Amino acid sequence: ALEAAKTARPLLESMDAGMKDYPAAKAEYDRKKAVYDAERAVRDTPAPAVPPIGTGWRKATLPASLEAIEGRAVDGAFWVRKTIVLSADMAAAATTLRLGAIDDFDTVYVNGKRVAATGKETPEWWSVSRKCLLPAGTFRAGENEIQVRVVDNQQGGGFTSSASD
Repeated sequence: ALEAAKTARPLLESMDAGMKDYPAAKAEYDRKKAVYDAERAVRDTPAPAVPPIGTGWRKATLPASLEAIEGRAVDGAFWVRKTIVLSADMAAAATTLRLGAIDDFDTVYVNGKRVAATGKETPEWWSVSRKCLLPAGTFRAGENEIQVRVVDNQQGGGFTSSASD
């Protein structure tokens, strides 16, 4: 029995040390799980109904704030869409979609499929440049529609980068 106690001591000491680190380890696990869950939600959530072309859409030059587009002080959600035409080679490649900074939150769709989102979980979300890494096969040969739903909670929201971003 004494021999068993000698061999068990290092194991028990290791367990004690691990229990002291448990709160930090649990916090790290929770953080990683939240990121995983958010990424999975982005992949698995279909696009909400986007108003069809011809139902209140206006042309806008971006980047611009919602206030500049509307011509008045306004907060809320709005949609931006852009149709692009790609060759088969271009559509088959992985790509990075660069949108610049968007104030406050956004959800990005390509051909009706949700591909990226930025919310409160992103530090300094109101000023972070959006770079969506899109795998090969996201686009198709021919016409593709990129849709961005922007939510502005207060003053000056929208596409806030310079055109060079």
